[in-house]
Amino acid sequence: MIDYSLPDLYRYRKVEFDEFNRRFEPEQTLEKDEDAKDFCHFLGRVLPLTDRQPAHVDTLKVILTQWHGSSKYASWRLVETIVHSECPGDTRAHATKTLLECLSDTSTSTYAKYRLLHYLVRRRNRPNGQGVFRYLARLRRSAKEQIAQILPGFLREQAFELNLIALYAMQVLGATHAALETTVREKAPKPVPVPIRNVLILAAEPTPVVQSLNLGEVSEDEGQEEYH
Repeated sequence: MIDYSLPDLYRYRKVEFDEFNRRFEPEQTLEKDEDAKDFCHFLGRVLPLTDRQPAHVDTLKVILTQWHGSSKYASWRLVETIVHSECPGDTRAHATKTLLECLSDTSTSTYAKYRLLHYLVRRRNRPNGQGVFRYLARLRRSAKEQIAQILPGFLREQAFELNLIALYAMQVLGATHAALETTVREKAPKPVPVPIRNVLILAAEPTPVVQSLNLGEVSEDEGQEEYH
C-alpha cells in the first residue's frame, strides 16, 4: 500500500498531470463532466495556442453553460484565448464574442461569470517588474463597453462574489463613486446587502476596492492550471 505523505502525494499528482495526453477533435461531443474537465486540460497541456480554433471556443461555451462543474477551468481557457496573441485572430475574435454571450446567458452560472470577470480585472505584475496590468485592457473598446452595460444587472443576483466583482469591474472601467451609488440604488435588492454597502464605502477611499477586499488578487498560476 502506497503511503502518500504530502511530498509524495504532490509528486504523484504532478506526474499524473504531466503525463496527460488525452486528445479531442474540434466539435467533439462531451458526454460527462470528466470530458469537460479533460477538454480544458487538453487545451492547456496538449494543443498549442497557435492551433486553437473557433470550434474549440464553442466547446468552452458548452462547458460554461452546460457542464458547470468544470466552469472554472473553461473560464480561464476562454479568457486565455482572448488575450494571448499566439491564438489566431479569428479564434480570438470568436472568443470575445463568446465571452459576451456567456456573461449575458442565464445558463452560465454566477460562479462562472465571477471567474470570467476575475481573470479580466485581476491586477498582474509585468514580467520586467515595471508596473501592473489587467487582461481587460487587451479587449477592444466595443467589448469593454458591452461588458460595462452587462455589469449592473449582476447586482440583482443572489451571489455576493459576483455582486462585488461587478462593482469592482465597473470601477476599473471608469465608473465614479457617484455612478456606483446610483447603480446600486437602481439595481441592487432592497435592503441593500451589507457586502455591497461595504464596497461602496471602500470605493470612496483612495485605496482601490480590490486592495481592501482582495477581490481579483488571489494568487494562482492559471498557465499551469493550478486553480484555486
